[in-house]
Amino acid sequence: MKNVYIYDLEIFSNFHCATFLNRNSKDIKQFVIHESRNDFNEYIKFLEEEVSGLVGFNNLKFDYPIIHSILENKDKLKRDSNNLTEFIYHQTRIVLDTEFSEVPYWKVLIPQLDLYRINHFDNKSKRTSLKAVEIAINLENVVDLPFEFNHKVIDDEVQRILEYNLNDVIATYEFYKLNIDEIEMRKQLSKEYGIDLLNANEPKIGSEIFAKLLSEEMNISISELKRMRTYRSSINLKDCILPFIKFQSTEFNELLQKYKNKNITETKNSLEESVIYKGFKYDFGLGGLHGSIKPGKYIPNNDEIIHDIDVQSYYPNIAIINKFRPQHLGEAFTTIYNKIYQERKTAIKGSAKNGGLKLALNGTFGKSNDIYSFFYDPKFTMQITVNGQLLLSILIEEIVNYIDCTILQVNTDGVTLKYNKKYTEKVKGIMDWWQGLTGLKLENNYYELMVIRDVNNYLAKDIKGKSKYKGAFEIIPMANGKIAYWKDMSMKIVPIALSEYFLNKIPIRNTIINHTNIYDFCKRFRSTEGWRSETRYTDSNLQPQIDKQQKNIRYYISNLGSTLMKVHNDKRESNIEKGWLVTIFNKYIQKSMKDYNINYQYYINECNKIIDTIENKQLTLF
Repeated sequence: MKNVYIYDLEIFSNFHCATFLNRNSKDIKQFVIHESRNDFNEYIKFLEEEVSGLVGFNNLKFDYPIIHSILENKDKLKRDSNNLTEFIYHQTRIVLDTEFSEVPYWKVLIPQLDLYRINHFDNKSKRTSLKAVEIAINLENVVDLPFEFNHKVIDDEVQRILEYNLNDVIATYEFYKLNIDEIEMRKQLSKEYGIDLLNANEPKIGSEIFAKLLSEEMNISISELKRMRTYRSSINLKDCILPFIKFQSTEFNELLQKYKNKNITETKNSLEESVIYKGFKYDFGLGGLHGSIKPGKYIPNNDEIIHDIDVQSYYPNIAIINKFRPQHLGEAFTTIYNKIYQERKTAIKGSAKNGGLKLALNGTFGKSNDIYSFFYDPKFTMQITVNGQLLLSILIEEIVNYIDCTILQVNTDGVTLKYNKKYTEKVKGIMDWWQGLTGLKLENNYYELMVIRDVNNYLAKDIKGKSKYKGAFEIIPMANGKIAYWKDMSMKIVPIALSEYFLNKIPIRNTIINHTNIYDFCKRFRSTEGWRSETRYTDSNLQPQIDKQQKNIRYYISNLGSTLMKVHNDKRESNIEKGWLVTIFNKYIQKSMKDYNINYQYYINECNKIIDTIENKQLTLF
């Protein structure tokens, strides 16, 4: 009976090994091709007779093309077994030197699931190595490849490489378990829409679902649809702005006129403007309207409320209601966009279909400014973002003109205000008026506390007791409601302590010294090209010592330990944690917390840097 295996390959100039972990039984199989050991026949038999599918990390781009070439050339390689490692090494060089090394789906011999691909780590801004993932998920053993790619492996090194290979497979399996829900969603959506979404990242899921529905509505093939674009040499913003948009104030009207006078030839940096109105600064840009009050802790008194107003599905509904669409897609786009929106409202919350339709709705705006997407029409991008900012500005202007309030934040699709409860009905009336003007719907939330560093870093607790964390306050970095594994998860103890301090009034020191998870004190460092990291210390004989470290390291700040340095090939160097000692913690060692000898003051200081910004503490003599 065939099974699904988690796998990883290692390849050197005279060596190849492959490790496979059975998803169900957890049995491990390892194969080696080297002068000291040749498992080639068993390797081929295993792949052909025991494997129904393979799960890896960046395997579509690297591991599987190697296996595919081995399977395609198996008969030739069996006859010429002396050149096995040479062939595999050569194929590997081809894969590494080829931008598009992926095997076409119709040629794939063993179905593949790529955790790298579904997490969108192939996106430049999210690019993440397996080692970074190992640190993010608190894997016990973080080990880098011990040798360079062109290294000649000797007999005594084989076991070390196998252990490294197995560690990577264990890491991939642990990450696989964390992605089970994501994988199941892709399976269900593939079945629902009759398209292969198994290895699709979230933006691709959204665009593929949209493409399927749109091609049916337009009665054209998906391949024909995907060749369509609208290119523009210039865009007059006046042609993008809704005709009913107008303001009462000079400040916002000047911005409106400035936009109407703009003729842009590219979208990047085309909307960057600022307006200061009644003491609050509003920043406009392609990414939306943003603004924040000065850092501080904001709590309503008994007569006040903190009111968070958001527009429901803002960008999709702007397009649907105003019939904005990429020119080449015509009315069919509006029909399908509205259909997706209505279907999502009836889809079971938390279901795969609901999630898929959400991706189809929300991904369109970004893709409309992507020249590689069939949504591409930069005028559509401008229609959405310019009107989104201006319409939200109308709501804000109306509120601040008619009630005495404090704007706490403005962020793309909403505004957060603090005002006296006596204005509640007036605000409701303004919201009703705005909804009637725009056809859009507003949603409400009410906070009992907001701790703000800036628009991207804040902590809020609503009146139902639910807390919201952003930026520096995030214990686990999130994006679109899911864990953002590509973000640095160093020093989780800092947001943990900040949360306890601001929400429960527990002193920072108390939280930090009583915390019992060593991983939450760890940081990560990755050496980039031309650099390496090393630790320097004095041994028991008072002699200076230097230990070169691997490319990816996990460490914590300690009372005893080493100085952590970053050193360039040209001899430049800098202290990574200047003034502090570190303990490298690539391999988990179980101890009592006191025996880790953590320097708690470092983490207390990191918390206080943020607290001092927010509370603006002043040192005084008395």
